[in-house]
Order: sequence, then structure tokens, then C-alpha cells
Amino acid sequence: GKVDGSNPGFNVVDADGRKFVVKLDPNVQPEMQTSNAAIVSRLFWAIGYHVPSEHVIAFTKDDLKIDPKATYDDGLKEDLPFTGEYLDKVLDLGAPPKGATYRALASELLKGKPKGGWQDKGRREDDPNDTIPHERRRTLRGLYVFCAWLDHTDINPQNTLDMYVEEDGRKFLKHHLIDFGEALGAHALDHPWVS
Repeated sequence: GKVDGSNPGFNVVDADGRKFVVKLDPNVQPEMQTSNAAIVSRLFWAIGYHVPSEHVIAFTKDDLKIDPKATYDDGLKEDLPFTGEYLDKVLDLGAPPKGATYRALASELLKGKPKGGWQDKGRREDDPNDTIPHERRRTLRGLYVFCAWLDHTDINPQNTLDMYVEEDGRKFLKHHLIDFGEALGAHALDHPWVS
């Protein structure tokens, strides 16, 4: 079960063994957040930022098979079993299906070990490669401009993710932007007094 964020969803493994977070649109504006995430992730990738691979998908309940070991976190000490009844509750929280088909965003899990989000100021004490204060980095100063252009007002450390990766024999933190569903003005739906 997907335990954080504002969109209902769950984690899946596809037939090829790839892992994804599947996020449903909220009832308020069906198709808005899934479209925004797929479009804005590609724009940030084209600009040069690291982002997850995100795609709008359609599925039916029959397309899903629940792993008998699947669980979800309900804030209790132990995780609870992810059952068919719980899947129905998650699906009911999202936008209703068209016929039997649900629309969602499939966001491929990033490679490496997650190390949390990064701050827009200062440096990471646990990263020896992080020698330049973030507020002085060109990539982060430029991010202000690109976020303004895409009306991405939900940019914060929770919507960034550092992954500890190994590439070409080097181990390092790779900085990612994540969670673009509330860009292109959609964040105003959570804060109607802004518009």
C-alpha cells in the first residue's frame, strides 16, 4: 500500500519485475494530476533534471493480482494485510472508473537506496561530495525559474529524493525531483483562496 502523499494508490510489480507506485486521480478533477505528472516529469527531464519514469495507464481490477504477502501501513505497529477489500477502499478514494477501467499514473521506482529529500539551502552532512551550499548551485537557482514557468508550487524537500547509486564503479547520491501532479496550477485546488 502507498502510505504517503495526497493521492490514493499502491505499489505494483509488473510482469517484467519492474516496480511502480500507482497513483489515482483524486475525485475533484479526474485526469488532471495524472496528466500533469506525466507531462511535467518529461519537461523537467528534457531540461536536465533527474526524474522518475511516469506514464498514464489504464487498468481493470482483473488486471491486478494481490501478492499474499502484500501489506499496507495504517499507523499501527504492524503492517496490515493488503486484501481485496482494502484494494476496493483505495480505488473508491480515487476518481471513479469509466466502465470497469481505472486511470492512474505509474511512476517507476528509482534505482538505488533512498536517502530522503534535499534542502534548498545548506549541504548534506552525510554526503562528502556535497561541497557547494545548495543555494549557490546553478541547478537549484535555475529550478526557481522552471518551477515558476510550470506553476509547480508544490516543490519542497518532500517532493525531492536523493538515491544512493553505483554507476561505472562510483557510488554517489543522485538528486531527483518527484511528484509533479500538482503542477500546472493544480496545487490551487488544495488552496482555493489563492486563485
